[in-house]
Amino acid sequence: MSQPDRVSPTAFATGMVWERAGLSPPGWVPDEGKPVDRLFQTLARSVQWTTGFSFNSWLLARHHAIDDAVEQAIKQGHVHTVIELAAGFSGRGLRLCQRHPTLRYIETDLPHMVRLKRTRMAGLVKVPPQLGNQVIDVSLAGGEGSVSELLARLPRNQGVAVITEGLMNYLPGTLADGLWQQVAGGLVRFEHGLYISDCYLPRQAHPAMALLGLGLMAFTRSRMHSHLWGRRQGQRRLQKAGFDTVTFAPCTAFAPSHQAVDQRSARGVSLLTASVTPDGQKRSGM
Repeated sequence: MSQPDRVSPTAFATGMVWERAGLSPPGWVPDEGKPVDRLFQTLARSVQWTTGFSFNSWLLARHHAIDDAVEQAIKQGHVHTVIELAAGFSGRGLRLCQRHPTLRYIETDLPHMVRLKRTRMAGLVKVPPQLGNQVIDVSLAGGEGSVSELLARLPRNQGVAVITEGLMNYLPGTLADGLWQQVAGGLVRFEHGLYISDCYLPRQAHPAMALLGLGLMAFTRSRMHSHLWGRRQGQRRLQKAGFDTVTFAPCTAFAPSHQAVDQRSARGVSLLTASVTPDGQKRSGM
């Protein structure tokens, strides 16, 4: 999670997928991302031509599943503040704040991405006052600019959800565990604490994902990491990090309502939701 003065290629590429799907306003991704998008789409088309696997559908399936999970938690009254870590060019915060005027949404990223996102939003849309961008480095174990410090600053008497999308597989195992521990440890302060993420389970994946993973590593010049291999192992790892309830659901369960998603291609990407028992309930033995 270094190189704070550049935008990752995948941020541009996924941002264009969201934009073309109408999940963010036209022009949301700056022109400097267009060459990256063309390279990414060339890779995606090559994989689809040889294997039938649509990476764009895979991305949309996870995005829609996270949207639906957050929307449900908001409607149930369990979430009042959402924190999206390494948000990139996601338009989720804008969409949710437009639908829910009382929701507070905090997008976090490294400095250059935060500055760029603020500039893009201000030039394209009327930014809802409850939508903010903050510099957070997910590789920090604590202190100023860390996830735990951000969570510690929020009022206790509310429900908070933390989202990661397309992030965890770029973190080495120790960093991933450390981030999960910070999220779980920070969420126990609140009346409701929820963690939502996409999850790639290799044992359930489309065979083309291995080929695409090699392409992505070459494309991003970054190593990809698999932390969760199956549901039971995933539950144990997240519970060890401090979560009490951990569930996995196939993103295809959410996909039928979204026509742009090819069900076969979306196989293997799951929605991970994890919750914690609030400190107050633990002390009272509830």
